[in-house]
Amino acid sequence: MLPRELVSLLQVNEKQTAQNTKALLKKYPHYKRLASRKFQDELTTSALKQVRAIDESLKQLDELDAFILKNRFINGFKFNDVAKHVGLGTSRFSDYQKRALLEFAEVYTLDNLISLAGV
Repeated sequence: MLPRELVSLLQVNEKQTAQNTKALLKKYPHYKRLASRKFQDELTTSALKQVRAIDESLKQLDELDAFILKNRFINGFKFNDVAKHVGLGTSRFSDYQKRALLEFAEVYTLDNLISLAGV
């Protein structure tokens, strides 16, 4: 994980970083199932590490950001449904969702989700 100070100095490719974060969060249900298997092997252990890292990262976000990410990408609810639930129009919700994805990428410690422009 890059230190926040360094990230702010670098040109972050926000679109790719958001896509990286979405891809990870969409795998969460799969990781959760693997992590709950009765026997322990490398796959189960790896999935458990992913689940813990995602859970810990979500806890570091503010409540609204965590809610948006959980419901959009982990639970798979539609964009408009989540936007309506939190009382935001689609344009404003899009801004909140993008911010939440980028902030998650900054606090996630298991892998580097941040893509730099030109890299």
